[in-house]
Amino acid sequence: MLIGKIPLTATLPANPVGMPGSVYHLSKDPVVSAYNVKDFCTTGDGVTDVTSLVQTLIDSLGRLGGGTVFLPEGRYVFRGNLTIRKGITLRGEWSKPVKGQAIKGTILMVYAGRGSETATPFITMETSAAVRDLAFWYPEQSPIGITPYPPAIQFGEPGYFGNEFCNAKNITLVNAYSGVVFSRTTGGTCPVINGIYGTPLSRGVEIDNISDVGRIENIDFSPSYWSGSGLTNAPAAGSAFESWIYQNGTGVVMRRNDWSYLCYVNIEGYNRDEYVAPSIASPGAVPNGHQYSMTFTNCKTAIYIQVVSSNGIMFSQVTTVGCDSGFVVGPNTSGAVQFHTCTINADVNAVVVAVHDAAVYLYKRRSQCFGRDLYRDRLRFQQCRPTGFSGCKCPRHHNGKSFQNSSANPEQVAMDLCDRPDPPPAAEAAGFSFYGSYCASACTHGHVQCGCSPV
Repeated sequence: MLIGKIPLTATLPANPVGMPGSVYHLSKDPVVSAYNVKDFCTTGDGVTDVTSLVQTLIDSLGRLGGGTVFLPEGRYVFRGNLTIRKGITLRGEWSKPVKGQAIKGTILMVYAGRGSETATPFITMETSAAVRDLAFWYPEQSPIGITPYPPAIQFGEPGYFGNEFCNAKNITLVNAYSGVVFSRTTGGTCPVINGIYGTPLSRGVEIDNISDVGRIENIDFSPSYWSGSGLTNAPAAGSAFESWIYQNGTGVVMRRNDWSYLCYVNIEGYNRDEYVAPSIASPGAVPNGHQYSMTFTNCKTAIYIQVVSSNGIMFSQVTTVGCDSGFVVGPNTSGAVQFHTCTINADVNAVVVAVHDAAVYLYKRRSQCFGRDLYRDRLRFQQCRPTGFSGCKCPRHHNGKSFQNSSANPEQVAMDLCDRPDPPPAAEAAGFSFYGSYCASACTHGHVQCGCSPV
């Protein structure tokens, strides 16, 4: 076995040769590779197409039962596609990116698939394959005319259910149109996605048709990664590409999965930071799961929930800052949407929920789930004092129901949505004051909107 440019017993230097002043991601394990592409006269010169060589090395290792193909620091041109075989890791040298600063390390220059989101993904991964410590850059992507490309990384080979334990770790999506996607046409179990950074344009991470727990953590998306990348054709900060992302981009798409978790997420400047959506691979299937420790900034909608499993879905420790809307629950949902210890700071609507569909609960510092002991079409706000809620009313009734938190320590308030002529006694007892008039008959307009302001 050949060892990469780092000896088996050595540790990674803080400043590798050729990158003075840089700080690379310090892995707990040394880089051990069966094949180092530099041993095959490949230098990462930013000119030579290395698709055929890299695929040949991957296939060779696949026949041997697995191993690592190592691409040292450099710029590697790929005008074709790669399939990462079972048990193979494609690995480079990676420096954790900093917004507004140049991208360093192993950079894959991707050209294949321009103009079609449904073309063959750049990388397709078989079961138990991995990619790590790599940056993906699309040199022909224009910031003034965003062009579709297929996903940079697709978990799962087409037409096969049973893709398991695909891994993507320490990945920079400089300007990928679509980032890491669990195949829309197949399925499997237990994807692991950890440490994904950059400026994905259309969607950053999407999972679907997962029949066992997926793990998605340490996600950070912002327009600033591309604009500050230092790469050719990088846009200026604040230019038109940011508006395109704000109108069209989605950070994370959660489709059909089985108790996958999403955590440690920071996303800014997207149309939808998280989109909870129906399955494409399995029509009629919907997501469940739990998400926590997430911050969404300057977005159009922080979390848009189109569908929910009957088992429910939970969000905790979520903060929204400067978004038009915080949480939006669309029509025709069912099951419980639960929010715990969330701070909603929205410019237009803190909460928008369709009446007669999902049960939505917001609460703080309580662990029990209220999804089974309340009627649908009710809101429960518990210990939500950090920002408070005001101006909640039916948007079609100008004199609709409104309430404002005036208590120093409210316990909870549960209220029917626009279908009672009088304030609920539980709300008054909890220290909430009501103002304005109330709808005397049942509201049929479908939504209740809440604007959020400090109290």
